[in-house]
Amino acid sequence: MQEQAVAPETDEVEAYLYEENHTPEDIAERLREIADMLEKGTVTLGDKTFEIPENVAFKLELEEEHNGDIAPINFEIEVEIVFPVVLADY
Repeated sequence: MQEQAVAPETDEVEAYLYEENHTPEDIAERLREIADMLEKGTVTLGDKTFEIPENVAFKLELEEEHNGDIAPINFEIEVEIVFPVVLADY
């Protein structure tokens, strides 16, 4: 998962290529910021801005990491939002 930070007073989200631990409150705030951009119809990640169509594919998945046959040692919640690329965005 990429860490995301929202620039002050903008809808711009910068993507960082590393993972880091955060509090649940920090993660929830970042998800709210992404949700706000989706509702507005424009998402900016790094230096790219994307127009979001009326309907997008959404997937929420729970993955378990196991160490052999014993109980899970980690859980990962994966959120995917898939939408077609508009050529004007590139």
